[in-house]
Amino acid sequence: MGVPKFYRWISERYPCLSQVVEENSVPEFDNLYLDMNGIIHNCTHIDDADVCFRIPENEMFDGICRYIEFLFAIVRPKKVFFMAVDGVAPRAKMNQQRARRFRSAKDAEIALKKAVDAGAKISTENRFDSNCITPGTEFMDRLHSRLQYFTALKITTDPTWQGIKIYLSGHNCPGEGEHKIMDFIRCERSRSDYDPNTRHCLYGLDADLIMLGLCSHEPYFALLREEIIFGGFKKEKSLKFDVDAIKFHLLHISLLREYISWEFQSVKNKLSFPFDIESIIDDWVLMSFLVGNDFIPHLPGVHIHENALPLLYKTYISVLPELDGYMNENGILNLSRFEKFLKHFAKNDRKCFIEKLDDELYLASKRNVNEVSLDEIFFLFSKIGWTLSVNRAFKDHKRNYYFDKMHYENISKEELQAQAEGYVKAIQWNLHYYYHGCCSWSWYYPHHYAPYISDVTNFSNFEINFDKNEPFLPFQQLLGVLPKSSAELLPFPFQELMLQPDSPISDFFPENFSTDLNGKKNDWEAVVLIPFIDESRLLSAVNAKMPLLDDEEKLRNSHGPHLLFVENIDMNDFHISFEKVKFGLLKGIKWDFSYRGFPTLQHIPHSAQLEDAGVQVFNFPSRTPSMILKILPRADFEKDISEIVNDLIGKEVYFRWPFLTRGLVHEIWTSDYKLITIFQIELNNENTLLPDPLVEFQLLDRIITVKKVLSIPVGSTGTIIGIPLVKKVEVIFDNYFLGGKNIRLMLRTSCLDHEVSSSYCSATTNPVKNFSANVDSEHRIEASTSATAKNFDYGKVQIKCAPSRQSLNRNNSHLISENAHKNIYEKKKKIECDDPHYSSFDKRGNFQNKFNWSFSPSARNSPYNSRHIGEFRSSQSFQPLNSSEQRINDPSNERDSYFMKYSYNPGSSEFCNNVLPSLRNGMDFASKNVYSPTAAQYGRPPSYLFHNTSSIKSDPIAYQNQVFHSIFL
Repeated sequence: MGVPKFYRWISERYPCLSQVVEENSVPEFDNLYLDMNGIIHNCTHIDDADVCFRIPENEMFDGICRYIEFLFAIVRPKKVFFMAVDGVAPRAKMNQQRARRFRSAKDAEIALKKAVDAGAKISTENRFDSNCITPGTEFMDRLHSRLQYFTALKITTDPTWQGIKIYLSGHNCPGEGEHKIMDFIRCERSRSDYDPNTRHCLYGLDADLIMLGLCSHEPYFALLREEIIFGGFKKEKSLKFDVDAIKFHLLHISLLREYISWEFQSVKNKLSFPFDIESIIDDWVLMSFLVGNDFIPHLPGVHIHENALPLLYKTYISVLPELDGYMNENGILNLSRFEKFLKHFAKNDRKCFIEKLDDELYLASKRNVNEVSLDEIFFLFSKIGWTLSVNRAFKDHKRNYYFDKMHYENISKEELQAQAEGYVKAIQWNLHYYYHGCCSWSWYYPHHYAPYISDVTNFSNFEINFDKNEPFLPFQQLLGVLPKSSAELLPFPFQELMLQPDSPISDFFPENFSTDLNGKKNDWEAVVLIPFIDESRLLSAVNAKMPLLDDEEKLRNSHGPHLLFVENIDMNDFHISFEKVKFGLLKGIKWDFSYRGFPTLQHIPHSAQLEDAGVQVFNFPSRTPSMILKILPRADFEKDISEIVNDLIGKEVYFRWPFLTRGLVHEIWTSDYKLITIFQIELNNENTLLPDPLVEFQLLDRIITVKKVLSIPVGSTGTIIGIPLVKKVEVIFDNYFLGGKNIRLMLRTSCLDHEVSSSYCSATTNPVKNFSANVDSEHRIEASTSATAKNFDYGKVQIKCAPSRQSLNRNNSHLISENAHKNIYEKKKKIECDDPHYSSFDKRGNFQNKFNWSFSPSARNSPYNSRHIGEFRSSQSFQPLNSSEQRINDPSNERDSYFMKYSYNPGSSEFCNNVLPSLRNGMDFASKNVYSPTAAQYGRPPSYLFHNTSSIKSDPIAYQNQVFHSIFL
């Protein structure tokens, strides 16, 4: 669970952190990590509120595998794919797991009683017990086997899963999923051949993944997660995950690093030691622990919803110049500096206490606590029967807190000191866990509540030590975290320990318990008041029953390895010694190079300032300040509108800063005019058509309404630039002989989603008369041509293009090039490309798509007349089909079949030597098409969507069913 409400808070504080995942917008990642338990929970108990809802186990497993497949297809990692299922957790985490499982069992019991009382028909089939998603259960053992089979099957049958390292760290390997992933990253970073520019993507739902991403000090790190809808959301009772139905977000840790730099920029010139953003980030992580997480409770009065984090940052900015360094030194707590920081922050304790008084004192304190006179305070106290000073009343309040919460009848100084040292030890255990790995499997924070921050003092000389020991075995953890209602998940000998009244540990499993909101607002945030496990008693009871287990149960009660398909990795191989861990940024990071898809704020000069702007990141405007980025004035935009038009219209640009989405300026709006591109087509002396772009000024006769703007306009907006999003640009180019003439044919698409895209052809002989493109919903591509060698006159060329529905990021609007049979087979021409908009190649230059083309000799004059029929398949090769496949699409014996799909790099010599001269030397166009001259001007393939007659009758530049994006000048 991590830190409740943290994700929403940070998204509203830093509004540009997250990017909605769209087609072709996912960066290239080297490594993909899945924190699997979020997937498992989402695919197994979709609707806990419906006690009648049931899902067969095989459907659960199918859903989990589909989800994995889907996430892999979105990210398409180049080097490593790591799936991590939660194994046995440290004792510190077990306390939280125990509370959560007892609470869920109680909620299920209440829901069932309500349903019965309401007369609902309850199925006789046992309801799915989500507590079975715990290491060591039969359910997890079956799921582990299914995941192994699924992974082996994908590696064998799916080329996109080949050529990378695939790891599966199952429930039998100790450690939480996300921390096993961090162990792996630390291990990889320690290697001499590690690439410091490795690009990481971590899927998971827990907010603490944000801290883990920062702790890694990897500059290219992003978190992938489903969209969270606040304000009410009901899950669909279906395991069929539709690409269009699930919206994903990428939270970029690289942007968060830059936001944190802005957050503390004011302290940069006030320090007596170097300002180091990596150390600032480490201290930022430390401060985040003070609002609580899975291992320690939050401090009294320190709540995210009560602005605790901004108060921590404000304190840090004021205190850091007084220190001689940073508090968090690579996961080791500097006690003296941390004590000085807490001493300043403790002033908030007294303020928080005063704010909880009656309304009058609360309003007085809100004016300013320091401005409230002592007489006024005594007067207000007398009104409610108090005669004590504020300080004395505060001490009494804390004494009552320790009595009510921790059962100290009259807490002494020694007991307060023990509380302080215990809390500081908890902070240090957390830091070690996040930066180095688990330093003690048995340590846990032994209280349900934390002390007041003003009592966490005098610890600078405290020695912190932890017992190094081994993790629990699976059945030991099950007995430590499961309630009595889930006893069936354990082997029968251990069920007796939970159910029998005379069990030596029967007191570990109370059926009734209370909860305490303790300053929180939601029931799910309440403290669950159940007793902590006595480890020695638990292990003694378990050991007495161990001989009664059968062989299969003994196997389930053991630890296993990480699985690397093809070999096994010992579970301790990723745990490296402290001396080998490499902290901070590694040498060799390319700061002057922007990796494709990884955003940065540095592309545009800007400033940043916290403002109450009401940013609506989710369903409602933020009620807290947000870091507002303001673009600084730019000389290149302080121009006359005609100059802006000449500079931008018809040109490729990047917009949606800081995510830099590729687009083409289609039109420019001012308060008086709409400016669009039109094209004048003339016939030159060489009998070829040359486009000449003009700009048309149209007087506006309607009001423009811009919806879903990605930024907040501050002040008036003078100019709006309409930019259609370029989803994909592909060109296939080839030479061949037809009737003794050299024909150069180029087919090209630039498409938006499933939008129709026409193309153009260039030739040194007669032009193609007609060319059309249509979207086929059946995922098939068909092309047919007819040509007569006598007059070189092509007939109609038809292409039906259908995007593949197998993955979100595969926009397969494919192109077909008319090639001679001999040229395709003998030359096997393949030109690799390295353009982000070519979805048909992966990073290594391998094909992501394979087509089966049929070529047939004809009785007509030209030996190269043909009819092509292709269907989508996956492949990584360019080769002839074997004999058994040659007639897949044609039952006759007259055709041979080959694979063909290639393209080129726009910056390659192939483009410069062949394609660009063709563009500049003359163009032949179908009479019904419009052309954009971007390529001829900039040496790149056109990034514009062409139109046929039906779409240009009313408006020559109208797009059908198109969404325009806007930027502001």
